[in-house]
Amino acid sequence: IDAIIQKGICALDTETNNSLDPHTCKLMGLCLYTYGQKQVYIPCNHVDIFTKEKFSWQINEQQIKEQMQRLLDNNVKIVYHNASFDIRVVQCTCGIEMSYYWDTQVAAKILNENEESKLKVQYKLHIDPTHEKYDIEGLFQKLPYEVVDPDLFALYAATDAMMTLKLYDY
Repeated sequence: IDAIIQKGICALDTETNNSLDPHTCKLMGLCLYTYGQKQVYIPCNHVDIFTKEKFSWQINEQQIKEQMQRLLDNNVKIVYHNASFDIRVVQCTCGIEMSYYWDTQVAAKILNENEESKLKVQYKLHIDPTHEKYDIEGLFQKLPYEVVDPDLFALYAATDAMMTLKLYDY
């Protein structure tokens, strides 16, 4: 968060519990990326696959709210891919309304309404044509995301924020 505040810009993406309903979903974690830093996934609601107990070392929604407030207080430019979804997820799960500076999905639709506007499709088309497209369902074989090991989940999730900021630059 300190590095993001220093840079003044970041990409933010949310991961939910296999839900596309921002009003009823559970937040699994946040993905963040800013220039010169490693992309990160910050888990908050993953559970042990056997005991179903939440990992105690994760942050909680209140802590996310506090850190997101820091971004808002410092006028950080926040870039999303599908801002309306991610903003509602954070608002409904953490109780804070995020601002947005740019939405790469909207930009993609404006630049070419006939192109598919999904993040990984746009990234492959405009940033890295050698990038292999993958989908989260295929990676985790329809497992509830809450039981996927957060370190493994991070390999998929954190990349989305990095891709979003690269698309913003494009």
